[in-house]
Formats: sequence, structure tokens, C-alpha cells
Amino acid sequence: NIYGIESLFSDPPVMYVVPFSNSVVSLNGLTRTYDGGPKPVTVTTIPAGLSVVVTYNGLSTLPVNAGQYQVVATVVDPVYTGSASNTLTITKAPLTILFGNLDWNYDGTPKSVQVQITPAVNVDLTYNDSPTPPTQPGTYVVVALVDDPNYQGAATNLMTITYSKPTPPLTAPAIPYPDNQTLDAVSQLSPVPQTLLTWPRTQNRLVLFQSADLRTWVPLTNTQSSANSITLQQTSSTRYYRAEELAPAGSRPVPLSIRTK
Repeated sequence: NIYGIESLFSDPPVMYVVPFSNSVVSLNGLTRTYDGGPKPVTVTTIPAGLSVVVTYNGLSTLPVNAGQYQVVATVVDPVYTGSASNTLTITKAPLTILFGNLDWNYDGTPKSVQVQITPAVNVDLTYNDSPTPPTQPGTYVVVALVDDPNYQGAATNLMTITYSKPTPPLTAPAIPYPDNQTLDAVSQLSPVPQTLLTWPRTQNRLVLFQSADLRTWVPLTNTQSSANSITLQQTSSTRYYRAEELAPAGSRPVPLSIRTK
């Protein structure tokens, strides 16, 4: 300002570039178990409270289903910069499998176990390593495996199919009875025949039963072990007989020899 007049020219403005400050980003809660709800990771920053954008496999949607997800957290701040990445793992939820119908009697049809599981998910079953339910008598190793994208579980047990030899019915041969008797000269019915029952000697008490239709059996008498025969008056309502020995282990059939006298 030589002449007392302020110069029309001044120094140009100076621009200062302030570099970003680095921040520390940490990811936690990277292993979770499926429960049907969203599973976000926990993000912390130093300094604390910085704004962070988090993506899972490139998406902002929080993951729910079991699986692995690539997590990227990026600081969004005018002063600080920083990021972190890691893998979030959501494991399948464990389930307990219970078995029912493990004991069967052989009848020529396939037999399968009953599986109880909550929630109701698909379960694969094998019997001695075969998916086909067995038919023949025997013992089978049953393996159950949960087949579901979000649940897991396994169980093993034994299923048995037993063959029981049929027990023959306790029936005796029918005894013929003259339903239509012929009158004799003095108009009297001919004598009603008597029935002789014989059986092998037994060590225990014997019970005799009689029936007219093989469905309803009426106890006839208790016979001491010293006896092995009895004579009965045959009636028109009695057609069948059977015998049971009252042994300590339970009753058992005794063969009868039946004839009319």
C-alpha cells in the first residue's frame, strides 16, 4: 500500500485436506443356534458409537435359517474409516427322537416303529440299514435321522417281531346223540346213552367243561388227581367236552378219550 490505497490483490485461499482417522471394528456373536428368529451379529467400534453398515452375504437382511453367512461391517462416518469381516454360523437346532411300537407279533404284514418328535419334521428310518419295514420274525436295529434344513437329531433302538405258535382250541370231538329216539312197544323212549370220559393220570386237579356250541363252556366237575375217568349221563344240550389240568404254572389242556356206553 504505497500510495495509501489498499491493494486490490490478496493471497488466494488455502485448502487443507484432513485425512480420515482409522477406527477399530470388532464382530461378535458369530456362532448361533437356529430358533426361527433373526440372528444379527454384535458390532463394536473404537471409538465407540460409530455408525456401521452390516451386510450378510451382501444383503442387509438378517439371516434366520441354519447355514454360514459372510458378514461385512463398514464404518460410515465423516471422520473415521474402518471395516471388519467374518463368518456367521447358524447351527441346526437339536431335537430328541422317541420310539414307540417296538414289539410286534408276527402276522405276515410289515411292521414299523412310531416316531415321536416336536416339532413334526421329516425323519428317515432304516431297519438293519434298509428303509423297508420288515415282515419276518426277528430283531432289527432301527436308526432314525432327522432330515430338515434347520433341525438335527438321531436315535437308535431295537424292534422285535415275535412268532408265537398258535395254541389249538380246547375242544373235544362231537359226541353223537340220537335226536329222534324210536318208541318201543310200550311207548317208552329208549335209554339215553351214558358218556365215558377218560384221560391220562395227572399230578394236579383236573377241571372238566361241557358245551353245546363250542362257545360257552360250563365247568362240569373238579376231579382229584387219583381219578382218570368219569361216567356222565348224556343230555341233548351237551355235545362237547374238554379238560384242563390246574398246574402251578397255569392251566393246560389234557387230552380226552370220549365214548358212549
